[in-house]
Amino acid sequence: MLERMQFPFDGYGNPHLPTLHIGPDLEESVKRVLEEADKDADAQARLKAIIDKKREEWNAHQDRRKLVD
Repeated sequence: MLERMQFPFDGYGNPHLPTLHIGPDLEESVKRVLEEADKDADAQARLKAIIDKKREEWNAHQDRRKLVD
């Protein structure tokens, strides 16, 4: 899901990840999936790779911007 989204980074390169809004019926299942992903080294590596790629895209986008006087 994060691969398809754009999100900004602050001046230190930290991502501003989106907030998930879900219904109360999905809360437990999403919480369980996120806890499992937090323990999974492969999932952490994929998340890091996605964030690194998005940071490179963000920096390239910022470099192309023109500032107006």
